[in-house]
Amino acid sequence: IFLKKLKTKEKKNLAANKYVSAWQRKIETIGNLNYPDFIDSTVPLKLTLSVTLGKNGDLLDYALIKASGNEKLDQVAMEIIEMASPFNEFPEEMADYAEITIVRDWKFGNQEILK
Repeated sequence: IFLKKLKTKEKKNLAANKYVSAWQRKIETIGNLNYPDFIDSTVPLKLTLSVTLGKNGDLLDYALIKASGNEKLDQVAMEIIEMASPFNEFPEEMADYAEITIVRDWKFGNQEILK
C-alpha cells in the first residue's frame, strides 16, 4: 500500500484542517499551562516550527525553521511539542496519509506590534 505524506501548507484538506486545528489547540493549552508567565508580553516574538506526525499520532520529527531571536523561547517551543505528544490518531478521512508535516508560525507577546 502506498501512503501519501501531507504537508499542510501545500494542500487544503478539510479533515487535515480539523486535525491541525485540534493539534494547535492542544499545543496552546500545554504551553499556557506550563509556561504562562515565561515571556514579557510587551515584546512581540515569532518563530516557525515544522512538526511531522505519524498516522497514529506519534511525533516523528520537528525542526525550528525560523528562530525568534530569543534562544530560550525557541527551546521552550520545542519542549512544548515534546510535552504535548503523542497526539490523536488521524481520522478515517486521512487514512491515505502515513504522516503529515505541519508548518506553523508561533507568535508570543503583543500581536498588535507584529502586524
